[in-house]
Amino acid sequence: MRHLPAATALALVAFAAPAIAAPATGTETYGYTATAVAPSYVEGTTKTTLKGDFDARVLQLPFPLTFYGTTYRDAVHEVDGYLSFINDGDVQPPKRIPAPNRPNAAVYAFWDDLVVDDQAGVWTGTDGVAPNRRYIVEWRDVTLKSVPGSRLSAELVFGENGVILLQYRGLDQAAERGATALVGIENAGGTSAVVWSDNENKLSDTAAVRLHVPGTAIARGVITNANTGKPQSDIVLSTTTGGRTATATSNYEGRYQLEVAATDPRVTVSAPGYATEVLTPGSTSEHGAVTADLAIRSPILEPPAGTLEITVPAGGRATGSASVRNTGTSAGTWSAREVDGGSTPPRPGTSGTLRSWDPRAAGVEGGSGVAELGGDVWITVPSAHQLVRLTPDGVVRDRTTLPDTENPADPAVVGDKLCYVNESTFDGGAVIHCVRPNTGEVSTHLTTVPHVVGGRSGLAHNPRTDVFHLIDNRTVWTVKGASHADAGALVSSCDIRFSRWDPNYYPAGAALGPHDHLWVYEATGNYNDRRGRIELINPTSCQAGDVLGWAPIASPYNAGGIEADASGNVWVYTHPRYAGPFPSQGPANVSLFQTPSPVHTDLPWLTTPASPAAIPPGTTGQVHVTVDATGLRPGVYNAALDLLTTGPRTPVIGVPIRLTVTEAATTPARWR
Repeated sequence: MRHLPAATALALVAFAAPAIAAPATGTETYGYTATAVAPSYVEGTTKTTLKGDFDARVLQLPFPLTFYGTTYRDAVHEVDGYLSFINDGDVQPPKRIPAPNRPNAAVYAFWDDLVVDDQAGVWTGTDGVAPNRRYIVEWRDVTLKSVPGSRLSAELVFGENGVILLQYRGLDQAAERGATALVGIENAGGTSAVVWSDNENKLSDTAAVRLHVPGTAIARGVITNANTGKPQSDIVLSTTTGGRTATATSNYEGRYQLEVAATDPRVTVSAPGYATEVLTPGSTSEHGAVTADLAIRSPILEPPAGTLEITVPAGGRATGSASVRNTGTSAGTWSAREVDGGSTPPRPGTSGTLRSWDPRAAGVEGGSGVAELGGDVWITVPSAHQLVRLTPDGVVRDRTTLPDTENPADPAVVGDKLCYVNESTFDGGAVIHCVRPNTGEVSTHLTTVPHVVGGRSGLAHNPRTDVFHLIDNRTVWTVKGASHADAGALVSSCDIRFSRWDPNYYPAGAALGPHDHLWVYEATGNYNDRRGRIELINPTSCQAGDVLGWAPIASPYNAGGIEADASGNVWVYTHPRYAGPFPSQGPANVSLFQTPSPVHTDLPWLTTPASPAAIPPGTTGQVHVTVDATGLRPGVYNAALDLLTTGPRTPVIGVPIRLTVTEAATTPARWR
């Protein structure tokens, strides 16, 4: 708020009213000009709730307004005689424009310390017909706080065509004529402004101030997606007029509004993944309106439906190719990244489950956690002190019985071992054991510092930094691994804050996810047909993120262990439906979920072209691969190509690959 000494306020009353003059000195770099014109005062028709000495309201505009090259759809209406398009808040004097301190992106009709009492009001209104409507904001019969008994009216009339009028009524003394007020406009960055009056006794009932950018017009239109025919948001339109660049972005309805040159305007339309277009709306009169719609084109690259199967003898070489079709409206291409597939060819760019089966149907009772190691799937059975080895399809191969002192729950893969928290006490810390599952050889990997109580609600290992993440209830403890001199030392701890907060969700398992975050399998305690979920958690801040998927069995308290495979996908164990004090009934479930962030690996046996040719719309291109089985033992090797495409609708597509290395002659590449 502005506060002036009483002596100064009294002195202002004696000033004489001068004639309207040119604008005061300012720094205008955009192109606005200001001139005095004959007034045509128009009153607002709707009284706002603004009142008192300090008040502001964000009000939606009746139509978009373009100001300093940016189009706005709402604005902050201030008691103190101005309108700001980006922020509210007054400042103490002295105030000069342009200046980076707020307010900015503002029209200052009569910026002073004003009071809206019971006799006054801030009114709004509209007049005219599109595309020549005007928005009116009127400060009617307001009083200057520094001059008791003063009354004045000031208004801004903002045209849909970008022209601004500042008009006044009832200016009877020097203070009312602007002796302590600032009048002008300012851009959003506080770097450009037109100052008409800066604490000067120069306003009048008989003259209005007209502000505009000469030689400009307004372009409007709708951007649609050429592939779908639907409105397309977030498309950037830009144009250069008189050395200045104006930009606009299409909204959710595909609509845009942009200040352009009145003569021969040219508008560049672009967005990542879309073909760059140039609109030529055509010439119009100064401050006229032109309409230009566009169906913007983009590629849609569709992956092959099957898996690329290649068979090659040990030490041999072979080639294969997969078809990628462009069903979009502009040419598209991609860059390829390789993904190691473990036991299952991953499918980047998709979601859902890659495998799913019932371990109880395979004869595994009392399972708790699951992990993939050495091409096999291992289920932990704490009650029987066992590890059960199965094929990726859920067929039991054998069982490894551990000593009675071992209680494997949610395992974490560390090299060629499965690790788990075997015991955890407040004074003794958490003790992590590791086992070679084929032999049952158990060793103590590390013991954490005291007071780290965790791991029974989830354990994950980050090989890049060699740290373990242990979860106890909702607390995530991060401790140093065995390679550190102070192994077991605490790195950090935090309490999980679920993004979709539900006090009935409880962590049951953890796996390493993208960007060193954790996939946490959370059980629900809600009985109303709710399901557990897999959610991404930052182990440092415990902030929750994306939900990967939901438990395949709807039940409370049935989430189990979770662990990532070589590709970054996750195996998840889900218990049967919870039956309270009674034995659980029905199937359990083991599922492999495709994640949106695969682990990229440079596979030595796989080569892809660095720069594939662009695929024109309506045609099919080929992804060519070469495999070199030198040094590979006979067996099956799964992988995938993660193709980062230029198509916004399918930004990522996957090409699953299964390489079979034999000692027989190779057969041609084929699809399955």
